[in-house]
Amino acid sequence: MSQTPKHRSTLDRRLVLLAAFLLALLPVAAGAAAPAPDAAGLEIVVNVPAGELAVLQDGVTVRTYPVTVGVRGHATPVGEFNLTRTVWNPWWHPPNSAWARNKRPQPPGPNNAMGRAKLYFKPLYFIHGTAETDKLGRPASHGCVRMANEDVIELAKLVHRYATPDVAPETLAALEADPKETKEFGLDRPVPLRIVYELVEVRGNQVVVHPDVYRRVSRDDLTEQVVLALAEHGESVLQVDRAHVAELVKDVHRDGGTLSVDRLLAGPAESAVAAAGR
Repeated sequence: MSQTPKHRSTLDRRLVLLAAFLLALLPVAAGAAAPAPDAAGLEIVVNVPAGELAVLQDGVTVRTYPVTVGVRGHATPVGEFNLTRTVWNPWWHPPNSAWARNKRPQPPGPNNAMGRAKLYFKPLYFIHGTAETDKLGRPASHGCVRMANEDVIELAKLVHRYATPDVAPETLAALEADPKETKEFGLDRPVPLRIVYELVEVRGNQVVVHPDVYRRVSRDDLTEQVVLALAEHGESVLQVDRAHVAELVKDVHRDGGTLSVDRLLAGPAESAVAAAGR
């Protein structure tokens, strides 16, 4: 029995859908490799006052590195960015800035200002290598984030693992072995970068106050940050004598330092009053 045009049209659509379904199964049937990890699981965080870069995987800190940040007048920008490309063994081209006047481009090599690799996050701003490791952990750059060359190589390889899974490890190993071969890669997946200005953190029984390198925080604001850090650490705010905290903060306001949690907490009498008021 011959088919009507309507029946033929319905059959054709079913055949197209079946073919699409079978094609979708082909990579699985061929034993295709598992997809690369999502770059959303990788995040870079730079804390300017701490002079530290942290690598987070799925929200957990897995590596930390000392870094050099910008000096006052050339502050490292704070905010949320994305790493979008890398350059291995880069040239350094002087920017159109007063501090770079009369400077000449530098080819890749041991004295190059960009070091062994640079990771772009904002026009004219990079995370990049440096041979001046004696300046790590404190402000010394013109706004970029500098890392020791061995550290920036390690970071770049980790970024490539997440964001350019098709780049073979052998390719990166060859670039690491030859410091004069320049190669640029665009990242298939942007890697989130957060640059923060956080002065206070609690480590065990110590409150670490980082230097206020850009002189942005008043003593009163720093006192409140210390109180908040204690609260986030699990201490009752009712046990904190702000006047006492403010007195201790005075000694670490600008240049940083370490304060004992025990010294910051209120004395027995204030604790008893706080307990009675609950």
